[in-house]
Amino acid sequence: MTASRSSLRRRSFHALAGSLLVLLGSLTFAHDADGDANLLRLAERLVGPWGAPGEGRVEILPSTLPAAMEVALPLPDGFDLVGSLARYDRDVMVSLQVVLDGHEGTTSAFESLRRTFEEGGWSFLSDGGMVGFVPTSPSLFGRACAPEGEDGAQHVAFVSASPHAEGASDVRIDLNRDAWEGACAHYPEHALEGFAPLPTLAAPDGGNVSGQLMSHGPEDAMTLAVLRGGGDVDAVVAHYAEELRAAGWTMTPGSVRHDLGVRSRWAFVTVAGVPWAGVLAVEWPVRTGPVMLSFTVVAELGP
Repeated sequence: MTASRSSLRRRSFHALAGSLLVLLGSLTFAHDADGDANLLRLAERLVGPWGAPGEGRVEILPSTLPAAMEVALPLPDGFDLVGSLARYDRDVMVSLQVVLDGHEGTTSAFESLRRTFEEGGWSFLSDGGMVGFVPTSPSLFGRACAPEGEDGAQHVAFVSASPHAEGASDVRIDLNRDAWEGACAHYPEHALEGFAPLPTLAAPDGGNVSGQLMSHGPEDAMTLAVLRGGGDVDAVVAHYAEELRAAGWTMTPGSVRHDLGVRSRWAFVTVAGVPWAGVLAVEWPVRTGPVMLSFTVVAELGP
């Protein structure tokens, strides 16, 4: 069954555990002769917890938000509203997922989200900055908390901006009523207390960093990424050496240059006087291919 966006059709399904309300826009459902019964069964399984049908009611709303909302949700100007999905319990909306297209990179889109929520009177908390090799188009996450309602309800929006198409962003807002206690608490950036000091390493001009992997623990840490562009081996090594120095690291003897790239050794001492050792590797496994980047941090062993 199909329906154009200009002529939305509403179909209501009723099940033992509740009901599922689906608004059909530019959607196509493929089904056999059993038709709506199979569609209902699939929807129940997708919406509900594993092993049980979904309870309550769900609305799927292409290109719009629910008509009645307890709290006004700020949306940035210039973003296209793809649609929303609302979940209800006893006719009270308990969560709302919103999908937007942002016509800018993730960093700019995330900043637009932050500014829009703050101008709307919400408090905005970024979930820490990026550490390790920073992707050219990173996925960014944060939380926005609405002023507490008259009934004591606390609405929290978990927001994100991720790369979508070239130069654009996939923006998600997940609005929850009465999120867990402490969801609006501020945590120290990166929550690095007691963890290895992994620095932030920005990409060189003209370089594209992707595929970042990271492990981060109390005794060691490692960040890996792939770099395309950004200059020759000497330019890339010089760039990341400058990034490490800016983060308080000092180069130590023991650097090695080989056919595939360069490995250099680094040292860092925390404010508490704890010493750490690091190894930066900038390597070309294939001369004509991308650069493999890695930075490993380990606790400095005592005498």
